[in-house]
This record gives sequence, structure tokens and C-alpha cells, in this order.
Amino acid sequence: MSSVIFLVDHSAGKISKATGELATYAKSIGESVAVIFADNADAIISQLNVFPVDKVITVAGEWDKYGAPAIAEGLAQIVAAKNPAAVLISSTATGKEIAARVCVITGSGIITDAVNVDKDLITTQSVFGGSTTVHSTVTKGVPVITVRANSIEATITTSSAPTESFAATISESAKLAPISSATPV
Repeated sequence: MSSVIFLVDHSAGKISKATGELATYAKSIGESVAVIFADNADAIISQLNVFPVDKVITVAGEWDKYGAPAIAEGLAQIVAAKNPAAVLISSTATGKEIAARVCVITGSGIITDAVNVDKDLITTQSVFGGSTTVHSTVTKGVPVITVRANSIEATITTSSAPTESFAATISESAKLAPISSATPV
């Protein structure tokens, strides 16, 4: 079974509703792997226990200080090490920035604002104000897909996923990159 990595969207120690939705999509495709960028991930991990999560990867460091550029670098390092079937990220301003940066670093394709992702990684997007439906797939690298919130009902279950820590590094260029004013992931 292929693993599908999803980035846990959190702020002030609380996960977003979209995180459960990403876990549900990930599980429908393969092994659901949550990735948390935070110094103290324990409180965040306990919130994931109600979603279909098969594994949790934690990455400690100064991620909040350096924002999206640093998180994108760290996530790209995980993608290179784990070679997942796909990467799912919340379709927020920060999520899209992280997704775009991961794609540049890994040489992968991107789909933004998906409202559905099927088991074959074919996405559905609603465009032109909902008047047109588009089906898309990534043909290069590991698909990086941002998913709109409220596009699926999160599956509520009980899980106790094993946790693994990953040592990602932040380059000097990521530390010097401008940080967007969007909400942190």
C-alpha cells in the first residue's frame, strides 16, 4: 500500500477541521501519514487520534519562526526520503505557498483547490464560480495537491498511530526568505 502524506494544519496547538478531511482523503488512497512541524507535537498528536491516521511523522525545530519557506524545505526532505504516492495540504494561502515551494524543490506537479481526490489520484476541481468541473492529474514527480476545506466529511474513528521523528534542516536561504502574513500551518 502506498503512503499518502498530509500536512497537519495547526495553530496555537489546535488542529484545523481541514486536517481531519485530509486524513480521510489520505486513507481513501493508501496509508495515511500525518506530518507535524512543531516543537511540542504531543498535544497535536492526541487530537489526531479521532481520525484515520496510520502513522505520524513529527519534525521539531523553529518552523513557526521561519514559516512557509522552511516548512516547504522540511516537507520536501520528507518527500525525498519517504517517496509517498501523494502529498495533501490544506488549500489555504499558506498551504498553497508551501505546496508551490515543495513542487519547485522536488520537481513535482501541483493541483490546487481540489474538491475531491480519488484513489487513482485524479482530482476534481470546481472552477469559474462552480460552473465548470475539471478532472486533473499530476504527470511529473510526486503529486502535491491542495484540498479545499469542507469538500469531504471527515471520517471519525479511533486510531493510535505510531510516531516517528524526522530530522529536517532549514537552509540559510529559507531563513532569509520573506515570511507571508498568512496564518501559520
